[in-house]
Amino acid sequence: MSEIGQTVIKAIRDVAERHPDYVYPGGLDQGGGCFYVTDGKPSCLLGHAFWNLDMVDGNIENSDLNHQGILTILDTFGLEDADEPELAWLERVQESQDSGQTWRDAVQFADDYTDELLEAWG
Repeated sequence: MSEIGQTVIKAIRDVAERHPDYVYPGGLDQGGGCFYVTDGKPSCLLGHAFWNLDMVDGNIENSDLNHQGILTILDTFGLEDADEPELAWLERVQESQDSGQTWRDAVQFADDYTDELLEAWG
């Protein structure tokens, strides 16, 4: 496990714990996608986590990075040290949130997926 991966995952868990039943309104199920920042404030689950970690601020809103996937964001910020299970977890939590799941369910989906992945890897 990497330090940055665990830091980002913990920040996501903290946000989801504070807002477990929240459903992101701009997700793919509504024809949109994930935006980290909207109207100068954190928007999606990962956007809130990144904001709380001071990784993003309102300046990202007008950037192409504002709607890029987690792998692009981590690479752009030089945080590519996250390991495969962490990256899989981050991708799954974003995917689940973008599909209209509550933030609690998005975290659970990522947990379940990663547990299965780790079992398969033995």
